[in-house]
Amino acid sequence: MAISFQDKTVGFLRLARPRVAIGYIIAGTSGLFVGFSGIPRDIPGSLLILAAILTGAWGIYMINDVFDLESDIVDSPGRPIPSGIVRRREAAFLSIALMAISVTLGVTTSPDTFILILSLLAIGVLYSVPPARLKRLFFAPNICVALLGALTFLVGASIGPAYSASVVFVGLLIFAYGTAAGFVKDFKDVEGDSAVGIRTLPMIVGMERSARIAAACLVLAYGFLLIPYFILDLNFSYPLLILVLLIYTIWYSTGFLRGPKDKLRRQQFYDRTLHTSITLFVALILGSL
Repeated sequence: MAISFQDKTVGFLRLARPRVAIGYIIAGTSGLFVGFSGIPRDIPGSLLILAAILTGAWGIYMINDVFDLESDIVDSPGRPIPSGIVRRREAAFLSIALMAISVTLGVTTSPDTFILILSLLAIGVLYSVPPARLKRLFFAPNICVALLGALTFLVGASIGPAYSASVVFVGLLIFAYGTAAGFVKDFKDVEGDSAVGIRTLPMIVGMERSARIAAACLVLAYGFLLIPYFILDLNFSYPLLILVLLIYTIWYSTGFLRGPKDKLRRQQFYDRTLHTSITLFVALILGSL
């Protein structure tokens, strides 16, 4: 069956995962606002950094789809590659091109920023690509996803005059939260992970027990997120938003615990955690104003 240009274009856009890519942009923007203690004053440099983050994120998620074909056939057969809309080789080529663009943009920045961009891309590749393929190892996916979020924040912050040890420490706190939130993804992909032999928390300790562990870790991680208010120049909107997000997280986590084996509930748990995680970076932006 011939694939139209329009279908192919939409397929590539879906591979770029727009919702997730927006999250990376917001994370990078929060770093810019924290690094400048307010609205970024270097507009050209800020746009360059965001372009490097965006192209890097696109490349990372495309290469992930390239090597996730077997599990996607089970979990997400409508994705562009398993459905045949985009060829595996086409996606791999575009992924490499996008990461090369990200590296090229990073060369024009400071050495610290360039190293952070390289680290971001390296983790994304090691997460998906054999022989490393860290996503096969228990707990490694949590660490990788958390590192991607923390590094994206630090990439943005690293070009600002307020970039300091305190900002780096906030990056570590974001990493701690991201590690806890990383358990949530395990529930979305249970069937596909099982089909390709990837061992995750639900498979090791059971769905219901792992659901309680994931929800508890997610809620407790908010304790880390209050610390930036005391070590950065943030206004009171930051802890207020953190409190609102904590209450919301407790509410939807409670709903998930009522039926963790239900596939729709698992997808909702993942979606809401993704949206909440993105909003945490919005809280840093508003708190910096």
